[in-house]
Amino acid sequence: MRGTLVAVVLLLAPGLGTAETPHATSVLRKVGFSSEDQQRILDGQFAEAPLPSTTDRDLAVALAFLVPVGAEDFDRKLIRDSLLIRDDPNTLARGDLQGQGSLASFAGLSLSRSERAVYAHASPGKELNFSTAELAALKRLGGVESGVDAELRKILLGRYQSYRSQGLAGIAPYDRGDSEATDAAAELRHAGEAARALELLDPAFYQLLRSYPAGRPADLEEVFHWSRYEAHGEPTLILTHSFSSAAGNSFVFVQRQFYVSRGYDVEQAVAGLIPVKEGTLVVYTNHTFTGEVSGLGGGAKRSIGERLMASQLRDLFEKVRASAAQP
Repeated sequence: MRGTLVAVVLLLAPGLGTAETPHATSVLRKVGFSSEDQQRILDGQFAEAPLPSTTDRDLAVALAFLVPVGAEDFDRKLIRDSLLIRDDPNTLARGDLQGQGSLASFAGLSLSRSERAVYAHASPGKELNFSTAELAALKRLGGVESGVDAELRKILLGRYQSYRSQGLAGIAPYDRGDSEATDAAAELRHAGEAARALELLDPAFYQLLRSYPAGRPADLEEVFHWSRYEAHGEPTLILTHSFSSAAGNSFVFVQRQFYVSRGYDVEQAVAGLIPVKEGTLVVYTNHTFTGEVSGLGGGAKRSIGERLMASQLRDLFEKVRASAAQP
């Protein structure tokens, strides 16, 4: 099972329903799950597979589980109703972004006093994720905390508009000081390469993953939103782009966090939803990039981080599955 597990499952997906919907075990067996893991999934548990890291900053996790509802219903609940966000208790605030967006789109964004103090004194380094120009804008506040919320709304709007018009090319690097920078766009490109097998399943969708917004179809199902999210005990500002595609009788969806203000760099998740007799088989992969797992002892740090992330995802998906199974 070493490899991009979602890619293997998605490659199987186009032919799975051409004659008769398969049993989950037949799919899992072809993918390479052991009989023990197959039974765990049938019993309503989660199975985790090793997923290669794309760089020394990449926490990579793959999970598979079963939902006792049809793929079409589960896709609707998971994507269109943004069930992942609604069910996550760590989401402190959230707002949708449409069209060109506006500062009013971020009207619900309000920081705590301690957050304002951190952002009011932002500087190049590893603690916060801002470009050189964004840091200059925050510095012009002169440490006055009352102006932080408004300035961050401008920064988030600018990030959203730049990504929406230019895709990955519009993501400004994070200024780390001493002429160093973190290229978050390159990290998302690495995550895209890890899903390369999508090209065989749906070439247009894979190309969109790499070149958005170029080639964006008029009927693309996509959602943008901002969120204030508690990550590792610290409220974090996140911009997310979610989009999905039907591939034969299966679904593929991508959830891309193209801006994160602190804690980690960026994140991209790709999932396949495959109809089986028992309901919907879900195979989910996640690449989260952070400097906290690079350098000396990075391998051990990544191993610990991946186990922790897998545990958190299992807890979240338990709630998603329970909600998706409700009529």
